[in-house]
Amino acid sequence: MSKLSKSNFFSDPQNIIAVGVTVISLCALIVSIHQTMVLKEEKELMREHSRASVWPYLEFGSEKGHDLNDNSINHFTLSISNNGVGPAIITDVRVSYNDTIAQNWWKLFNIQGIPDSIDYSISNRSFNGLVMQPGKFFEILNFDINLPLANEFYKRLEGLSIEIYYESIYGEKWKFDKGTTTKLENFNGLPEEEQFW
Repeated sequence: MSKLSKSNFFSDPQNIIAVGVTVISLCALIVSIHQTMVLKEEKELMREHSRASVWPYLEFGSEKGHDLNDNSINHFTLSISNNGVGPAIITDVRVSYNDTIAQNWWKLFNIQGIPDSIDYSISNRSFNGLVMQPGKFFEILNFDINLPLANEFYKRLEGLSIEIYYESIYGEKWKFDKGTTTKLENFNGLPEEEQFW
């Protein structure tokens, strides 16, 4: 463009208005793109906050008492509790003894080598598939009705492994094993033959 044509271009008020509108439109586009990026970041932060506000946290525990005379066990229970802030949906459970998988308590007692002469009577609650609200506590196994079995079971605790797989209402998944909770990224469930019922 020559100096004369530039001068003629800017001497026409409509051209100046057109250039001004174009600059304002470009500025509005840049501001809009920036606002969209900020809103996206805020939305992600809100989503993370929502997930954290319903995070379940399972813990496994045992309770036992001993007879003062002979030190034998006179009370023994196993329990799980949800000490998180959201419901825990237990999706899978694997119980094993010395790496041999058991599908229920009675098979576990056999795998542990507890003598057949001891009655296998117990009080138990199924926890695979359980939805646990925050602050809830469930006794999953109680030996108080069968103290001989309690004593034999307690002697064999060393090789016992109980893995509990659970998720939040947002589908985030965790595994509880040996006192440690691990977040899982790619877990599609245990095979049916490894499930504890």
